[in-house]
Amino acid sequence: MSTLQIGEKESGSIANIEPLDRVDPASQPWFAVAGANGLTMRLASANFIIVSHAFFISETDAPAKRTIMVEALRLFSRKGLRETTIRDIAAAAGYSNPALYKHFSSKDELALELFVACYRECTRALDAKMSVNKSFDLRLRALVRTYTASFDEYPDAVMFAVEHLTSFWSDVPRAMKKRTIITLIRELIELGETEGCVPRDIDIEVRVAMVAGALGQLSRLVYLGGMSGPASKYNDDLESTLRRALS
Repeated sequence: MSTLQIGEKESGSIANIEPLDRVDPASQPWFAVAGANGLTMRLASANFIIVSHAFFISETDAPAKRTIMVEALRLFSRKGLRETTIRDIAAAAGYSNPALYKHFSSKDELALELFVACYRECTRALDAKMSVNKSFDLRLRALVRTYTASFDEYPDAVMFAVEHLTSFWSDVPRAMKKRTIITLIRELIELGETEGCVPRDIDIEVRVAMVAGALGQLSRLVYLGGMSGPASKYNDDLESTLRRALS
């Protein structure tokens, strides 16, 4: 089996998801809410493209469930978790409220399933690229480039994972808590300390918080339009800034 290098794409991963334009949904015809007769052709076409690539969709999921999950993630990320209703999700997916309840007992159950899938895939993608790089410098580069590539490919998924940790973390599977994005960043800094690249004069948890905060805020600013995208165009500057801050 060949080793994946930084920037390469893996089949079935977050890196292969069709991106959504970060624009006002109301201005886009394919974001139109379905009418009484179901989805418009453009909405159906867009959903087919997204659903066929979405990493959080299982091949065994019913078509209705797939569409519901895609639309729920879009609405949760753009409109807000609290502000999005079951009626909103059902309308965007082109199904009735009862049809949605066939697959999820509540909005909270749907949101938790999406969060677990999004966070798990973000962690998996980072771990896969960082673990094959044995030096601090290469692992830091893998962290930055994999994170920004994941965000650029599917911003809604990354932002949903970043912004809803406090809402769902207590309910995620116990096994998922054993190896997290924070774990990967902590291991990176410990490697830097061992190599002598990172001094031990500052509490490691402060450094972990700084790195995680920088990644999260960069993606947040790009997502909200405070910085122009794609996020990956800031790779060199972000990597350089983090290296200086850690040294």
